[in-house]
Amino acid sequence: MGARPDPGQQNRNVIWGWGVIAKVTAGNIQFRDQFYDARYNLALCRYNYALAQSDPAKRNEQMEMAKRDIKFMVGLYPEMGGEAMKARFDYLAKGIQKALGEPQTGLAAFQDQAAPPTGGGPKTVPTSTTAA
Repeated sequence: MGARPDPGQQNRNVIWGWGVIAKVTAGNIQFRDQFYDARYNLALCRYNYALAQSDPAKRNEQMEMAKRDIKFMVGLYPEMGGEAMKARFDYLAKGIQKALGEPQTGLAAFQDQAAPPTGGGPKTVPTSTTAA
């Protein structure tokens, strides 16, 4: 979520959270790696936050949010930023699935059911530096 509210800007933080970093870097080839890193870390932070919850309902809610973040990426950016980043997402997905008591199939669980969320649509993240 970020930190340190900006006194000059309502509802903005001086220190950006992973969600803001992903939003700002989306669609800019120059920041392609930062986009995927931010989306991964958003899911990872939600996973770790879920693990820290003592209330099972809150833990499950946060774990489902982390799962949704990964499903979103599989649906909209199936290349997942390359093989190395895809492996990181897969490993995290398996941890989330384990915590939820689901089969630990990783990204494969999202391949067939991945659908973009409604509203606005994503910004495109180009996968090469060549112009179309």
